Amino acid sequence: MNVNRQTEELHGSPIRVFLLDASPTMRAVFPEYLKEEKDIVLCGSAASPQRALNELERLKPDILLIGLEAPYEEWLYFLETFRRMPCGRMAHVIVTSTDLRERICREFTRYGVDCFMARPVHLPLLMDHIRHVSSRTENLRPDINALVTEVVLSFEIGMKLLGCTYIADALLILLMQGKPYPRMEEIYRILTERYDTTESCVESAMRKAIKRIFQQNSAMLQEMLHLSHIEGTNHLANADFLFMLAAGVQIKYRL
Repeated sequence: MNVNRQTEELHGSPIRVFLLDASPTMRAVFPEYLKEEKDIVLCGSAASPQRALNELERLKPDILLIGLEAPYEEWLYFLETFRRMPCGRMAHVIVTSTDLRERICREFTRYGVDCFMARPVHLPLLMDHIRHVSSRTENLRPDINALVTEVVLSFEIGMKLLGCTYIADALLILLMQGKPYPRMEEIYRILTERYDTTESCVESAMRKAIKRIFQQNSAMLQEMLHLSHIEGTNHLANADFLFMLAAGVQIKYRL
């Protein structure tokens, strides 16, 4: 089943996106691009957080798309306020930024950001993220998506590498299905369809991210290896790493 049809069946109506971005270019280009997307509509936009809150309460979007820029404290206050609003408890949040350092991503994950994208934004990939985030299954714990992002961020390499996005999505797939885990070929197939890429690109990006994770050698990595009884290694193949990670997360968080 293609992503468009799956989204339509789950929602029955277009995905409503509110764009909060100071960039005049993004506010001009994004609505034009959406004219070709039948299942995604722009319900509103604003250039600053102060102007957005009243509109968000009135429009109640499915997705809040934020173009993040410094100073970050203002945005954290905005997200805290937004999450207290009735519309903010249900909406998904996607953040685009030129600064995706681990510390910044971790702070914003605390306020329920579903995913991060590097700027300049690749619009076809953004469409895939919007569809994927909005169609996430409801039978998981409400905080499972944030938990997955938090785990990946805990490897201390940030989220700028595309391979980190693939790892987060693959981990979510594994946690959703549970044991017996799907074969790695099936995970690659899902990711290549979701991101309109090739299996070799997914495999390579994931492998590079895993290499960086082992180089960083974070406390989270060591804990996951310990929980999975694979201590003492400085490298794992993609499948071994993902299955180890899924098992470790399930034990640590009692999923």
